[in-house]
Amino acid sequence: MPKSLPILFFTLITSLSYSQPDYKPNIRQLYDEELSKGQSYEMLRDLTSKIGPRLSGSPGAAAAVKWSADLMKSLHFDSVWLQPVMVPHWVRGQREIAKIKSEKFGTHYVAVCALGGSIGTGPGITAGVIEVKSIDELKELGTAVKGKIIFFNRPMDPK
Repeated sequence: MPKSLPILFFTLITSLSYSQPDYKPNIRQLYDEELSKGQSYEMLRDLTSKIGPRLSGSPGAAAAVKWSADLMKSLHFDSVWLQPVMVPHWVRGQREIAKIKSEKFGTHYVAVCALGGSIGTGPGITAGVIEVKSIDELKELGTAVKGKIIFFNRPMDPK
């Protein structure tokens, strides 16, 4: 075998690996397009409004699995199958309600929901609320936010 053959082979392999196109911009464009103009939020709306709560082991969780499989079939996925799985079953404790007191607007009660295993607040939290629109705005406030509840009030960027 000629000595130049391994060098030629190495050069060919190296040049092919470096000549691969950069797909990242195309993938980012597809991702952004789907998030801003796709159906994902409508699908999520259907799941949450038509199926509702989906706690592990609940009838809602089983209905969500069926809903997902039916959706994938309707979108003509190549193959859709369900596999049996063991899941823990969580039972919600006592219903919780938050009380928001405002000198200007009075007292309002709102439903709250903590995720299973969340640490409770005991008798509750009482503190002033500071509204911010960005992380930068929060940073500018510095220590003025100590002991306060921070309320981020900004639209969600779908991307």
